[in-house]
Amino acid sequence: MVGAGWAYFEYLHKEEQQRIEGSLGYVKRFSEGPMLESTNRIDSAWYAYREQLLKLQDSSSEAAYLQRYYQLVMSVVELTPIPAKYGVPTRGIVGDVNAVESFFSELQICVSSGLCNGTAAHAYFDSYAQRFYCLHEPYLSWKAANYSSGYGKDLAKFAARDPLACRRNVSAQPSHQ
Repeated sequence: MVGAGWAYFEYLHKEEQQRIEGSLGYVKRFSEGPMLESTNRIDSAWYAYREQLLKLQDSSSEAAYLQRYYQLVMSVVELTPIPAKYGVPTRGIVGDVNAVESFFSELQICVSSGLCNGTAAHAYFDSYAQRFYCLHEPYLSWKAANYSSGYGKDLAKFAARDPLACRRNVSAQPSHQ
């Protein structure tokens, strides 16, 4: 009987180790290669607009703030000049925002399905995911309404964010962990 209990304990321990390893795989993926390039371009784009983002806090009313904020987010996401690695410069960080949104959506599915350890994933990613979601919420909502009805839903769930919780609570630069 003790042997069966020990075997069960070992089985549970091994499963938890696999969930933690799954979460650490996301950490590695986020911290190098194309994902790191995307987060760096996003950070650079917003850094260029940090003054305008901070000035929004001085808006005379919530309605004026929301209008100006929405316009700024859409301009940064769609129009920011991005230096090209090879060839002609591009405009906007749409592809980068989509890549990060997809990353967090996949991570949320991994956590929800029990394949990744939620505690480890949230410990590493919560701060960035929350800032990213709040900073880009107007774009995420616009894309969900106009192109893909579920867009941003899993990111919001992972970041534990309601769009209204983000109002006037954005960072000028979503720093990479």
